[in-house]
Amino acid sequence: MSQSGKDMEEGFGELRGRGIGKLVGLAKSDNHGIAIHYSYPSIHAAWILDGTIEERVVSRPSSETMRQFEANRDGWVKILRDSGLQFDFISYGDIEKGMLRERGYRALVLPMSLALSDDEVQAIRAFVSTGGTVIADALSGVMDDRSAFTNKGGCGKNSRGSRRDGCACADSGRLSG
Repeated sequence: MSQSGKDMEEGFGELRGRGIGKLVGLAKSDNHGIAIHYSYPSIHAAWILDGTIEERVVSRPSSETMRQFEANRDGWVKILRDSGLQFDFISYGDIEKGMLRERGYRALVLPMSLALSDDEVQAIRAFVSTGGTVIADALSGVMDDRSAFTNKGGCGKNSRGSRRDGCACADSGRLSG
């Protein structure tokens, strides 16, 4: 093996299980019990909500609502980090599977989470009923997971015609139901 190879082997050995690499690899993250909702249906809903897409936009999102969506999410990330708090992003699928409690979260932030599935709403309700806190800031749950409006404040019937008894509504400041 060449000297370069030997040098790389030594460096990669540190990263792969000795010294600082081992320390970092075995560390457990402290999320302070905070989860931020990450939802592809909400991203999709924000992107299409304006009804028009700006032409020739390359360096930034192509609709005003999408820019607001990203600024909103990034604002939560900054305020939590500036407060010295760590957090995890949690996907809509993991919320539906009941991972909020299983992973030990105590607070869930819904940053402009426009679209919430019926299963997410039920799982969030269950989280709240066991003492979890939900912070829903803007337009949370006004659409279902297929980006169909759900009537006033996310309540009413979804796109499949079934009743949504409550949702995370920005104007109520809490999860109803």
